[in-house]
Amino acid sequence: MHACCKSGDVERADDLLREMEFKATLPDLYTYNTLISLYCKKGMHYEALCVQDRMERTGVCPDIVTYNSLIYSYCREGRMREALRLFKEIKGSTTNLVTYTTLIDGYCRANNVAEALRLKDAMEAKGLYPGVVTYNSILRKLCEQGQMKDANILLHEMNEKKVIPDNVTCNTLINGYCKIGDMKSALKVKNKMLEDGLKPDRFTYNAMIHGFCKVNDTDGAKEVLFDMVRVGLSPSYCSYSWLVDAYCHLNNEVAVVSLPDEFARGGHLVDVSFIGQL
Repeated sequence: MHACCKSGDVERADDLLREMEFKATLPDLYTYNTLISLYCKKGMHYEALCVQDRMERTGVCPDIVTYNSLIYSYCREGRMREALRLFKEIKGSTTNLVTYTTLIDGYCRANNVAEALRLKDAMEAKGLYPGVVTYNSILRKLCEQGQMKDANILLHEMNEKKVIPDNVTCNTLINGYCKIGDMKSALKVKNKMLEDGLKPDRFTYNAMIHGFCKVNDTDGAKEVLFDMVRVGLSPSYCSYSWLVDAYCHLNNEVAVVSLPDEFARGGHLVDVSFIGQL
């Protein structure tokens, strides 16, 4: 069963469950939870609920893992009313960090940051303390909405509570600053990443290239692009495209044509996707 679920083979997993029931080999809680989790990850919520019904009819009570999978499925579909109803109906199990983080992420994706923050306060009141994943969900939505002041308040709260930011935290902030054209703050976050021992990735560099291009700072974008190559990361089609578009917007076709030579002088090969931009 576990192997079927790892490979995503829903039909085979369901056949195995039926075979177990037919041979009077009653599935245990782990077996049911494995299948429910698979259905939920596949977006097959009705099927997951049917398995829950089958397990309860055989006398196997759902635990918090069961409920978390079903809540995740509702949240994934944006059905927050049903997710909250199920959350309130949990019995015989204790809600945990995963339960609250799943709901918080769901509300953030549904553009309801106020409810996400209310749940964060509720979990803390129960003695459950948000981790970096929980904070990242809220930060992502605040940054998407350009609420960088509120994002920084939340970041300050993380620092006070000794929750260590990770790459996702920093990339989220960098992307948020780049979207509003605050490249000074974006660079500050990138430098702080390096100070804290975090390693900027392709997302970090691409966000900054795009940000510099949005404010028509082609020199800044080019510097980030070259730095990206220097650290061994391959620029994407978009990385080149943003820079070429920015130069063209400034009517600087000469700079575009000279870029391959600049790469060559630095000892870097020009990616074929860049050639396609010229």
